[in-house]
Amino acid sequence: MSCTLCGGSDFKLISEKDSKSKGELIVCLCNTCSMVSQNPIPTEQEVEQYYATEYRQDYKQVFEPKLKHVYRAGNLALNRLGFLTKNSVTFGKLLDVGAGGGEFTYVSSQSGFDSTGIEPNIGYSNYAKDQYQANVKTGQLVDIDDKFDVITMFHVMEHIPDPVKTFKKLYDLLNEDGSLFIEVPNIESFSQSPDNTFFKAHIHYFSAATLIACAGQYFDSIDLDNSDNNIRVLFSKRSSIKKFELPIRVDIEVSKTILAQKG
Repeated sequence: MSCTLCGGSDFKLISEKDSKSKGELIVCLCNTCSMVSQNPIPTEQEVEQYYATEYRQDYKQVFEPKLKHVYRAGNLALNRLGFLTKNSVTFGKLLDVGAGGGEFTYVSSQSGFDSTGIEPNIGYSNYAKDQYQANVKTGQLVDIDDKFDVITMFHVMEHIPDPVKTFKKLYDLLNEDGSLFIEVPNIESFSQSPDNTFFKAHIHYFSAATLIACAGQYFDSIDLDNSDNNIRVLFSKRSSIKKFELPIRVDIEVSKTILAQKG
């Protein structure tokens, strides 16, 4: 395959095992730009089918959230809202992509935003509507054609086959001066167990550098927090799309985290 970020074809094998199922899963590091991805990358159709029907059962063993999931998601929603607030993003028409059980859609709607959520899993999207009366629709990002002032994606981008293409879609959905808030797992985190790093649901494994590079044609990064297991970036929409520039290769010194899985 070709690297989804830089188009390169020089890869280093770093894992052959799915941490969840213990089956085979090939994950490679691009030697040109340091993007870490499954090889081969699943098709969009395969991913859509998986998330609509199987993902929640595979990784949470439920069709709708348990109370412990709701409690955790509610606290995270408040924390994420705080990240927006400290960057003076406090109102506007908001889209939460991958809304899950609807906690962030609901909390943000109670805090000054006109919030809509989109969630592929019918059990979770129905839960959001039934329990919170949140405006969460069952579907995919591709189903959205409205315009928004703020778009949020929490632990979604790592599940998407083509993140660069997705950033273009997000660019098209944002109003001028719009804000994009992305949160993904941090491949460079030392606190993550090497035995629980790579699994089928995650197609790409981002560092802060590769996430920002994927967005670079369409967005400028405004605020970055990669101090723990996750990376949070607030992006602003560029006034015009710039030409793609090959990112500088980032040596992943935390290869202990990555390469230990291979052994």
